[in-house]
Amino acid sequence: MSKPGQQLIPGLTLGHYTHPQARTGCTVLVCEAGAVAGVDIRGSASGTREIEPLRPDHLVDRVHAVGIAGGSAFGLAAADGVMEYLEQHGVGFDVGVTRVPIVSAAIIFDLGVGSPWIRPDRQAGYSAAASARGDRVEQGRVGAGTGATVGKLLGSACASPGGFGFSSLKFSAPQDAKARGAKQTKKTQEITIQAFAVVNAFGDVFNPQKRKIIAGARRSPSSRIFADTYTLMKRGIIRSEFKSARSGDSSRSAAKRSPLSATARESLQRMARQMPPAVRKMFEREGADTGSRFNMQNTTVVVVATDAQFNKIQMQKIAQMAQNGVARTIRPAHTLFDGDTVFALSVPDPKHPLQADVNAAGEVAAEAVAKAVVAAVKLTR
Repeated sequence: MSKPGQQLIPGLTLGHYTHPQARTGCTVLVCEAGAVAGVDIRGSASGTREIEPLRPDHLVDRVHAVGIAGGSAFGLAAADGVMEYLEQHGVGFDVGVTRVPIVSAAIIFDLGVGSPWIRPDRQAGYSAAASARGDRVEQGRVGAGTGATVGKLLGSACASPGGFGFSSLKFSAPQDAKARGAKQTKKTQEITIQAFAVVNAFGDVFNPQKRKIIAGARRSPSSRIFADTYTLMKRGIIRSEFKSARSGDSSRSAAKRSPLSATARESLQRMARQMPPAVRKMFEREGADTGSRFNMQNTTVVVVATDAQFNKIQMQKIAQMAQNGVARTIRPAHTLFDGDTVFALSVPDPKHPLQADVNAAGEVAAEAVAKAVVAAVKLTR
């Protein structure tokens, strides 16, 4: 779903690349002038690139884009295409012989949803960056959210679609006295916080306002009734992958519970037919047609952005507080099998930078994240 009327913070643009047949894609947020950034990673199965420049003690003081891609670790190659596009357009740090754009990125695991052999690559990242605009937000099963799913306690067959969601909130902050000049009258200024979320969680998505599950594990592949992952886990029902890490659950039995999609199975069989006989035999013996190895990885990746001016330490705190929005809407969140990552970007107007309290900004960011997570799954129905 595309909404042309939605304006991004000035200086920020959004682009998607979507491969509907392979059910994967990538998403990029571009800030050509550079953005002061922070990051917070809570999941234990994250896949990232260029995270160190976001640390407060790192020499690099800004990033030029943040990418999110499907394809697991293969999808990190999409960031190369984003860099190529930005370099061609003169974006990045001037090092004399060229400009070097800093592109931070994170990935989700969607290899078992469509074709595991088609992943976002350099060209996909380039296309996403080239399509970036600041006056349109496309949501749902698009970009990095194309192959996202949520609620995998009972296997991928019982999961619900995830996706890409957006929200934008405003809050008031006292105007800086220096900006007001001699006048000491109390004035406020509006600060914008925007959140962009790719939701591919192990847990269910919970609407905190309506206090109910709106996407997640279903009781059966054909059921529309949610099983309630949190309640089932409290009763001792756990994923086979949790068990297999301790007791060696066989991949063959897991395959019966969680088969690959028809498209993915056909791709695997086609590849197997092209293998030498000895390699094909080993491939089949190891359970090449199993879905179990594709179902353990889950991630919600979020980018929050503000038009207020903050330093790197403050942006890291905003990223940390924004993670509360993930915890409010996904149950359980931050598991061993999730790679929950939140990036935070400060994109102020260089001529008239806005000032705001970091705690207020962090709390509003958490609310924006919660709304973006809910939007991501609501728009896939």
